[in-house]
Amino acid sequence: TVESDDYIFTTQTLPQISSVKTVDLQANRVTIAWNTNVSCDATVSYGINSYTEHEQGQTERTTSHSVTLIGLDAEADYTFIAKSRDQYGNLATSPISSFTTKKDNYPPQISGVKSEVSTVGRGGNSRIQVIISWATDEPATSQVEYGSGVSGEGLPNKTTEDTNYNQSHIVIIRDLLPSTTYRFRALSQDKAGNSVKSSDYTILTPEQEESAIQIIVKSLEETFGFLGKIKELIK
Repeated sequence: TVESDDYIFTTQTLPQISSVKTVDLQANRVTIAWNTNVSCDATVSYGINSYTEHEQGQTERTTSHSVTLIGLDAEADYTFIAKSRDQYGNLATSPISSFTTKKDNYPPQISGVKSEVSTVGRGGNSRIQVIISWATDEPATSQVEYGSGVSGEGLPNKTTEDTNYNQSHIVIIRDLLPSTTYRFRALSQDKAGNSVKSSDYTILTPEQEESAIQIIVKSLEETFGFLGKIKELIK
């Protein structure tokens, strides 16, 4: 019988989750915080019908964790679990917990309003349009109200409301008059019915492009001087 020398080994400390809590609970967001006994990453699985519907997390390993869940529905009941995995792949999960988001009393915030005027087509058949874009800090609808002139209380025209909820918005207004100043503002409404209007913006449309015949006649008039009535004859 032979015996080896004595050797010492140390077992791994498995990760454990503690002190799970919700922080800064709002209508559309919440932060989930917890601690682990060893350095781990952080993931939260959550949802309305099941906590397996969505995931958000962080890959950085630490012992103090916080994950902010964004894009939540207002006044909704959510369930969730916190998950942390150490460098060896050992996974710890928390018991199932829940939270209820608050009522949304705040309208979306509009930013980055831009407009781009362009002419579609050529000559006498050309049409003038403007593409208006903006962003909101939460999903919301898209609409633009507009009118000619640089001042006044009301804007008499409205585009058809895009009832899809997005954070990036684009609205196209077609068949604008040439050489005209227009005033417009962007409108958005969130899922809770809170609406917002942007500040007023102005655009100046370009002159109507001349048709090929108009260009030829103008050139002949400038060259020969005696064809002043050609325009009337070809109208």
